Amino acid sequence: MSEWQPIETAPRDGTEILGVIRTPTDEVKNFIEEHHAPCKQRNLILIIRYWRNKWRSNIDELLGYPTHWVPLPKPPITDKEE
Repeated sequence: MSEWQPIETAPRDGTEILGVIRTPTDEVKNFIEEHHAPCKQRNLILIIRYWRNKWRSNIDELLGYPTHWVPLPKPPITDKEE
């Protein structure tokens, strides 16, 4: 897997990437815990993409600020694809 790069170098064409998201407040942390999963730290790793002038994830708009990114790894090959 590639090394983490600054978010400023990430693609902005809708390509999905892995992003490190800095959650800025306890309010955001509480929202994530209430709607998704326990959040013990303020840095999350999510699949994100830049779309319509905003960073987004599967939670729609991000509830924090992306700081770094890496390309998504290729998915594994299944028996049917060989």
